[in-house]
Amino acid sequence: AFQLIQTDIEKPYFKSVVGFVVDDIKSGKPISEALGHYHNVFDDFYVSMIRSGEESGKMSNTFSYLAEYLDRSYALTVKVR
Repeated sequence: AFQLIQTDIEKPYFKSVVGFVVDDIKSGKPISEALGHYHNVFDDFYVSMIRSGEESGKMSNTFSYLAEYLDRSYALTVKVR
């Protein structure tokens, strides 16, 4: 999934970050650890949520929750502006 996301990213910096995340995951690191190396891109909240999803075995639910959270945050930001 991260490889597919990487192909859609246009900004070189973010594309390279996702590339490093893909490499970390391929080498056997948990997703939370791979994302955790990039605190300037991935907020601690997201990393912690993914870590709890890994530990509970409910990654699908975790990613769905994060997607809904991002949608709500974006909608609120648009309303405020």
